[in-house]
Amino acid sequence: MKYSETRAVVETGFLTAVIMVLTIIGTNIPLMGFLSSIVVPTTVAVVGVRHGVRWSILAVIGSTIALSFLLSPMVALAEGLTFALPGALVGYGFSKHWGLGRLVGIPAVVATVATVLQIVGGMYLLNIDYVGMWESVKSEAMKNVVDMYTAQGMTASQLQEMTQNMQRQIEFIGRTLLTACFAAMGILSYLTCRLTAMVLHRTGSMDRQLPGLSQWRMPVAVLYIYILGLLLMYWGDTRSIEWLSLVSLNMWWIGGLLLALQGLACGWSLCKSYRLGPVLRTFLMAMLFVMQMTAVILGALDILLDCRNRFAKRSE
Repeated sequence: MKYSETRAVVETGFLTAVIMVLTIIGTNIPLMGFLSSIVVPTTVAVVGVRHGVRWSILAVIGSTIALSFLLSPMVALAEGLTFALPGALVGYGFSKHWGLGRLVGIPAVVATVATVLQIVGGMYLLNIDYVGMWESVKSEAMKNVVDMYTAQGMTASQLQEMTQNMQRQIEFIGRTLLTACFAAMGILSYLTCRLTAMVLHRTGSMDRQLPGLSQWRMPVAVLYIYILGLLLMYWGDTRSIEWLSLVSLNMWWIGGLLLALQGLACGWSLCKSYRLGPVLRTFLMAMLFVMQMTAVILGALDILLDCRNRFAKRSE
């Protein structure tokens, strides 16, 4: 179905207004912020699929300019670069029939880079002390934990051990913050793709079926990244090379996360091949989700041996 320029202008203008309203609501009501971060890129993606990437880019620019007057330039740039622009990429990917990996990965990378640029810009242009804020959050969290365990009657040795564990966890979070940001953007990108496919199907614009969990497959490079991260992490720790330890830790973390997703997909596929009941299937998947190292090992074996196809053939 072909649309006229007038219809494209009207729909783009209306959906741009929707983006602005959702952004204003999300900035004033924190609980609505998550919903806004999914609906805004979905709106831009739908514009791109229905009328072309040019109109989705115009929607991003128009909403960013308008929000800079209504809210502030920093909030407008944050919304435009972190959420609206990835939405335009999702719409372009749907139009070009990208695979699920590119549909999720490329917008997630763009959103992560945009987030880093916002942080750097805030530090050097607006003199926002993000490091000081992080240190304040850490000290406050440690103080609350110590007070809680002291009130429970812990001994000094137990309290010291618990404090050390907490410090290691906080340090791990700080060192993998960038990778965690990429993972979060990947989740938002996937939800955006799902919602976009649903809206396009309901409006009759495109019938795109995204692969389900049992069909997810990671490239073999993920396994290499995980193993290389482990080796480099050992090398960096033993040689006291700080930058190598930091890079290898993030390689190991993101590689393990993707392998765990592969393991969950393999487990779900095996449960379907053996036609397990929904209760047992849910229980096994919950156990696999909790036992993350088991999911990582299963994902690695599935990449190497193609376990789901081997077991599917046996079940038949």
